[in-house]
Amino acid sequence: MGRLRREGRALTEFVYFVRVEAPVDARPIKVGRAQDVAKRVTMLQCSSPWPLTILRTVEATLGMEAALHRFLAEDRLSGEWFSGPHLDSVLALSDEQMRERFARPLSDSLFDDPGAIIRALGAEVEASDRATRDGDLRVAQRGKVLGFSAEQTAEMTCLPREIVDEAFAQ
Repeated sequence: MGRLRREGRALTEFVYFVRVEAPVDARPIKVGRAQDVAKRVTMLQCSSPWPLTILRTVEATLGMEAALHRFLAEDRLSGEWFSGPHLDSVLALSDEQMRERFARPLSDSLFDDPGAIIRALGAEVEASDRATRDGDLRVAQRGKVLGFSAEQTAEMTCLPREIVDEAFAQ
């Protein structure tokens, strides 16, 4: 699994699943990413009128959260909040199965260039916020502008190759 380093320390990030314990049938679940999940949930709790429960955390690689969001698109309520059968199937996976299915680590060649890692992180952060085809195209075009190949851009952002190819053709 690819790990990033800051000032000589390995950075471990987790994908987390947090459920709102609301008195309604559909209790939304947030799928997010953080280094300190407990701290992140505490911040989320400040803006939630109902208690939040951490359902699980999974050690993540780059692209995992974005891949999960894309897979769960039909279950999206708003932003990073989901509810539905696709989410249930994801939660039923073991950590290993989840990493195999959704983690797409950067190729080793990118770790030879620290600038590439920083650019990849920028694309990953932006990718986690997109929910439209136009947004996908903009993220892929960013990879082209930064000098990445279509293959590298697809790998870093977990975008479908046809979207990346379309963006690179423009």
